[in-house]
Amino acid sequence: MKLLKILLLYWLLSGVLFAQDISFYQQFIQPQYDLNKNFKKGCFFKSKENQNFREVKRFLKKLYIVHYPYSFYCNCRIIYSKSQNHLIPDPNCGYQKKSKTTKFMINWEHIMPAYRFGKNLDCWKKRICTREKKGKLIRFKGRKCCSKIDDCFIIMEGDIHNLVPTIYELNRDRKNYFFGEIPGEKREYGKCNFEVDHNKNIAEPPEEIRGDIARIYLYMSWFYGIPLNPQEIEFIRKWNKLDPPSDIEKKLNQLKAMHQGNENPFITYYR
Repeated sequence: MKLLKILLLYWLLSGVLFAQDISFYQQFIQPQYDLNKNFKKGCFFKSKENQNFREVKRFLKKLYIVHYPYSFYCNCRIIYSKSQNHLIPDPNCGYQKKSKTTKFMINWEHIMPAYRFGKNLDCWKKRICTREKKGKLIRFKGRKCCSKIDDCFIIMEGDIHNLVPTIYELNRDRKNYFFGEIPGEKREYGKCNFEVDHNKNIAEPPEEIRGDIARIYLYMSWFYGIPLNPQEIEFIRKWNKLDPPSDIEKKLNQLKAMHQGNENPFITYYR
């Protein structure tokens, strides 16, 4: 018994992943929705030709400009810059760059990072991809490799429900960190209520979108069979309860579902 307790504590502290059964997800959704129907079947229902990161970015650009032109973390208005030929945040929204040399632009962030759903794949861990450079054959791995050869990764990477418009610097600074709560308010990005602790590898988003993040994690884990670790389960349970779906979250979920062909049920059938 003592050994079992020690092992359990070790697993919790080390962030070892546990596979969730269907009962875990049922606590977050209304009982009339059949979670079993699409459980862990995301890569079987989709094709990389129709669902991939390159194609979905084109649609997202139009969707947000027309229906909700605001960045995810800071709620900065999004503007299309003809001179720069891409989306930028409103310079007057109160955001302050930490780095003067960082590009001030909008890009598309995976709320559940690509590293999170790709790190256990062979293409991420092993140099099984090749490219030619200056007459030499170069072997590589990681996201670039998975985006080239792994069909399921390509589909997950292009899932519209996991993508939001964010200010580039925040996406870069967040890296692959967990979400969580950081004591104190540094406010290193001006009025934007977003903090990053590089010592503990944690990013803290504003309270009003924490439920959105929880439901995206639930969706990705349930639809693609990605095991959640104790730290993720902790913020999912807390944030999903404290921040129910807003009208904007519901609207964007419907619009994304019309394009991709499936919804995030943890929004539509929120419990």
